[in-house]
Amino acid sequence: MSKFSDHNKQVSVSSLLTNQYAQEFHFKHGQASSSSSTAAHSSKTSEITSNLSEIFQQSTIDQYRAVKVEIGNQVNISSTDEFEIILGKALHAWQNKSSKAIDYNSRVRSVHLKIDAKFSELIPICLKKFGFSFHHCKPEYIYLHKWLATEEKNTYPPYCQHYVGVGGCVVDFEKEEILIITEKINLLPSHMKPYKFPGGQLDHHEFIEEGVCREVREETNVETNFKGILGFRYKKAFRFGNPDIYYICLLEPKSQEHKKTISACPTEIDLCQWVPLDVYFKYESLAPVQEHARKLLKRYIETRKQNPQDCDKLLFKSTFQSKDHVLNVEKFKEVEPNPEFLLYPNI
Repeated sequence: MSKFSDHNKQVSVSSLLTNQYAQEFHFKHGQASSSSSTAAHSSKTSEITSNLSEIFQQSTIDQYRAVKVEIGNQVNISSTDEFEIILGKALHAWQNKSSKAIDYNSRVRSVHLKIDAKFSELIPICLKKFGFSFHHCKPEYIYLHKWLATEEKNTYPPYCQHYVGVGGCVVDFEKEEILIITEKINLLPSHMKPYKFPGGQLDHHEFIEEGVCREVREETNVETNFKGILGFRYKKAFRFGNPDIYYICLLEPKSQEHKKTISACPTEIDLCQWVPLDVYFKYESLAPVQEHARKLLKRYIETRKQNPQDCDKLLFKSTFQSKDHVLNVEKFKEVEPNPEFLLYPNI
């Protein structure tokens, strides 16, 4: 029997064959439970580690009728044999609930395993023995997927398909200046590097407004206020072949004092400076997205001067929708666990 070197608990194959986990599982939305007593499990909730059977019993099921089992780094697994037997029994129970003849809200259409990188020994078992496939991975875990509802097409959503980037068009309308940068990563000589706006990729769980102000601050040390979105660029194939959406955002420095704090990020930025708008509009050799941004900005500035009451019509501004403003919040949570979002444009 193969064993994990960092665990000393022994579980025999014969004992697992009669383990309570062989019993049929009964699911309800948000959790899974077995017909056996849960008293023993309740008494162990304060323990740092959990045994594998309990982890499978704590699995959840989402709106797509996908069972999700998370095998984290604190799970106590004694051997690959233990895992193989328990997973096999669980899959048998779930497969019996996958038929289209069963009511949708009682079905199990697919199974997902989120396995901590610590337990990478389990991955070949899932792939070769039970027919799982890779869904996605991160440095700390691997996420596997198995479609059970063979009578229908696999419609489970794939992992994230797009990158979202932001560029901060920071304008001081009072002094008619704009903040521009050049990047260290560009291999051209300094005097040939194209000018662009500070910006970058959004972090996880970050709104556009938050991300663009953060990027400008990190790259130039200038604090800004978000005014709106001028436009965006959609690129079909970007990093690793995935599409990218790049939002061109209009910002203003928080104050004249904040303008004075300007300094280039030593690891990313080669040059950052305030330049007059009339000089900026004469620059050549801008990247296509920067050229488009310049056209949008020029239109905005001209409208601001001629018809100031209309200039905000050229911006996409957001309406913040918090969970306190969502009708029937509890029902909404069934399909959106974090009911806070931004709506564009603000009307």
